Amino acid sequence: MNKRIHRYKAWDTVNKRWTQSGIQFNNTKMELEIIPGIVLLDFTGKYDNKESELYEKDIIKCSISQTQHYWGVIEWENCQFVVKAFWFKQDKIGDWQNEYELASTENLRLGDVVNIKKLGNIYENPELLKGGTK
Repeated sequence: MNKRIHRYKAWDTVNKRWTQSGIQFNNTKMELEIIPGIVLLDFTGKYDNKESELYEKDIIKCSISQTQHYWGVIEWENCQFVVKAFWFKQDKIGDWQNEYELASTENLRLGDVVNIKKLGNIYENPELLKGGTK
């Protein structure tokens, strides 16, 4: 049985930067200190194609087949990580010429997607939520 690695990042919504505030560790357990303006983001246990760690609220491009490609945000929902896909494109095999189109919001299980490319996150790169062009 694979044991999930618990690792967190903390985003300071007031100062708009990553911080260590709000996360306290001791020898036996992790204690979370609730601080207004701090958002904790959970490590998914997965990595993108360049071995970058994937966290909640990361914006990624991914595929579920050779022809179906998505662009979305990683979320924790119903006890699992999902990609809330908001851009979609359908290609012929080997043909990446089509543009992304606005998708009806689909939830893809993070464990089912492949060819993951981390583009950024919703805090540092909110402009990425507007268009599937990168």
